[in-house]
Amino acid sequence: MTVPPHWRWSFLGKVVEINRASLSEDCDPERSFFYLDLASVENGKVSFPKEPLKFRDAPSRARRLFEKNDVLMATVGSNYPALNSTQVAELKLLIPPVEEQKHITAILGTWDRAIEKLQALVTAKTERKRGLMQKLLTGQIRVKT
Repeated sequence: MTVPPHWRWSFLGKVVEINRASLSEDCDPERSFFYLDLASVENGKVSFPKEPLKFRDAPSRARRLFEKNDVLMATVGSNYPALNSTQVAELKLLIPPVEEQKHITAILGTWDRAIEKLQALVTAKTERKRGLMQKLLTGQIRVKT
């Protein structure tokens, strides 16, 4: 892999805050919150639970707090051992200059919007097909031969 010479290597923990806030063990057991786990995230979208969970009923790993625009990272996997916060902070990554980051963000944003429009078009076409099939099967529309 060729790395642009103006990009620099850094550790993740040097450029972002990791586990900025979490609930302490002496938290009020009646405190309610929405618990998210890996099953709550699919295709980059978060599905929030409908019901809050009380702290006393939450698993011990349910301590991390997050805010809008935070990045959630899975640190466990079925074939890999869990990573702790120190190991996550020591992950190395390449960082382009800020102006280049902005340019990359703009390009990716354009692609995200194009994908969203394409997904909406596929959904609309699927609904149209379903409706036409229903009309064909019920005889509301006849096919001329």
